[in-house]
Order: sequence, then C-alpha cells, then structure tokens
Amino acid sequence: LPLYSTGRVRSYYYPYHRDKILNRTLYVAPGIAALVSTSVGNKTESGLTILTTNPEMVKCLESEIDDYLELCLPATSFYDYEKSYEQLYQCVSSYYEYQSDCINIVGGLSYITTPKEVLIDFAKSSDNISPLDLIHHFDSEYTDIERLLQRYRYTEIFAIDSFEDIISRKASTCAINGKVFFYTTAAYIKHLKSIVAMLEKYENYHVFLFKERKIESCIYVKKGYSTLAILYKSPYSVCETKNINIVDAVWEYAKNEMDQGCSDDANKMQVMMKINKLILRLEEYA
Repeated sequence: LPLYSTGRVRSYYYPYHRDKILNRTLYVAPGIAALVSTSVGNKTESGLTILTTNPEMVKCLESEIDDYLELCLPATSFYDYEKSYEQLYQCVSSYYEYQSDCINIVGGLSYITTPKEVLIDFAKSSDNISPLDLIHHFDSEYTDIERLLQRYRYTEIFAIDSFEDIISRKASTCAINGKVFFYTTAAYIKHLKSIVAMLEKYENYHVFLFKERKIESCIYVKKGYSTLAILYKSPYSVCETKNINIVDAVWEYAKNEMDQGCSDDANKMQVMMKINKLILRLEEYA
C-alpha cells in the first residue's frame, strides 16, 4: 500500500469469476525481457517457465498483457496533492462520511485528534494553508467522526514519540494539507490531552500503541468500504482502493496489528495511564 501511494505502482483486477483451470503468469520489462509461466489448475509440477530476451517474443508478450488489461478494472485510484487537490480532498471526505468500523494505522499522532488551536498555529506558520479553510475541513470531518462513533468502532494505531524527540522538537505531525509540521513541547502536550479526552468521551474510540513508529505513511481501512494509503513525504498523495478483496485483506492485517492481550476497556485504561504519565513528565520539563 505505501508503494501504491507513490503513484508509481498501478493495480488491476479481473471482475469476473475465473474457471480455475488455466493459470498464466507474465512479467514483462518492455524491450528487455519477459518471464512467462503457464500451468493447468494446481498442477504446478508440469508447468513450463520461460525466460526470453528475444525482442519479438518480448513485444508479443507485452501485447498479451495489454489484452488482459482490457478485461480488467483499476483496483486503485491515485491522487497527488499538487496535481489533483480537489479529487484528493473529495476522496478523503467521502471516506470520512462513510459509516462503518474503521482502523487507522498512523505514522504519528492523528490529524483528527489534533486540537483546533494547534492546527491554527500550524496554519499560521505556513504560507500556503488558510486557517479558515483548514478549520472548515476539520470541523466537517470531525462531525463525521462523531456521528460514526455513535454506532461504530473507530480505532487508531500509532506510536507516541520519544520524550527526547518531543522536547527537541523532532516530533512531526501527519501531513496537513500536504505539509508536515514539528511540534513544540506545549503543542504536543495539548495533542496528547486531546487524545485522552476523546478516549474518555467516546466509548467506541480506541487507541492501540506501537512500541516504536513503524511507518511514516498512514493506512486507513473502513470495513466493507475502502482503504486509503496516504504518503506524507513529498509529493503528498493518497491511494484509494475499493476492491473488496484488498479491503478485507487490509482489514485483517490491521486487526492483527492490534494488541490482543487484553480487553478493550483494560487496553483503554493502560493507554490513558501511559499518555497521562508522559504528559506529567513533559509538563515538569516545560
């Protein structure tokens, strides 16, 4: 998924049932080489695999891939912040609007839990972000989250930055309108308090903590609906897939990333205790 969000990888799927008799695999580097393998059903022992650099054969197999693509549909949609901002925003907005259980694997503290005053300070320090537009978008998406939390689970998985990174202003935000900001200690404390407040207020809001930051991107998945892979590094971009097989697979992956060692209530108490302990330590330093 992080590769999809770079826009350099395209995925397609065949939308109909296959007969499961013939399996064909094609790898083609146009003008260079091709690797082709064919087998009948699961009889892989009798399958023949051929590697060729013959220009005419490579060209022929390249045409065969094009023939397959004509029968397939795109499994992913890619949106670049600089080239397709409106489509990107509409994609994210539609995701927030849809009501379903949700799991987010986040590379840092999440955008939706950021206090408004912190968002405004970030926007004021940037030349290309309007505080009014940012808050308007935030209010709209937060309203969708509040509506979702009345019936569905909203789970976030992330790692809290180290004490040393926070006080040295090395802790960064998720991308906000295509730009990454670095927290002051005071701003980070406010964001941590906002997370605790949401955990206390909403029964269906849950947080699971990584021991360390695993990804710099973000993977959102809503059960039975879609998956978003968001790349924070330049260019800021989003890859969306609504192919139900991929969505289900990512959903299972996200569930496996959650700590299964204790009940939701026990985990919520542990998370709040850990965050509050860090808040006290940071306040003593500040």
